[in-house]
Amino acid sequence: MLRISRRADYAVRVMIAVASEPYGTYTPASQIGEAMLIPQPFLVKVVGDLRRAGLISTAAGRGGGLTLSRPADTINLRHIIESVEGPIILNTCLLRSGECPRDQICPAHPVWRHIQQVLCGEMEAVTLAALVEQGHLLRPSPPPDEDDTQGTG
Repeated sequence: MLRISRRADYAVRVMIAVASEPYGTYTPASQIGEAMLIPQPFLVKVVGDLRRAGLISTAAGRGGGLTLSRPADTINLRHIIESVEGPIILNTCLLRSGECPRDQICPAHPVWRHIQQVLCGEMEAVTLAALVEQGHLLRPSPPPDEDDTQGTG
């Protein structure tokens, strides 16, 4: 079964949470873990991966936490997934030419290559900024004030 890992899902959640705050604002990791329902052991690993990939910066102490290393519109879904999973490879024959002795004669090889290119292209088209915006659209609107619902006469 092809599916993203829990670690990749958590990485996307962390990045959305961090990007939902004003750029340059540090958000405590514990706050993100709680809001995004990420267990502490996973959170530590994912944050380390994202930091090593240069997607977030961390600061310890009071006022510390996580912040984006660059603007959300310059980070895409592929960056996030590959930061925790490594390169996206659908089949080992796509790693490099000659990895599989049949890659030159296999009818499935060009199909795998095409699907991988399409998948990577689609992931690159989804920016972190777009994910944050989608999150805002999915949140229910607050109820209107009572003063706003009464007629003026």
